[in-house]
Amino acid sequence: MKFTVLKHSLFVAMHIMIAYSTTFFATIVMIFTEDWNNPWSHETHQLISDIVLYVLLVYGCIVVYWHVIKPILAWKSLRSAKFGI
Repeated sequence: MKFTVLKHSLFVAMHIMIAYSTTFFATIVMIFTEDWNNPWSHETHQLISDIVLYVLLVYGCIVVYWHVIKPILAWKSLRSAKFGI
């Protein structure tokens, strides 16, 4: 598969949109499940937001590896095989 900057830029943009929509829906869930009389609700929301943050961090690392680092490594290996570097 040929590496093109446009293709990978579109993939990265798509994954960023997925990550932001996930964050948006998690925020909506936190707002609608908030119990104003429950003293533990702040800790629960903090836990939910931490979990969402860690999931997005792992997801972002996978996207960066798959669409940035992996194509660069493949390009370098093809270049070194072609030119004998």
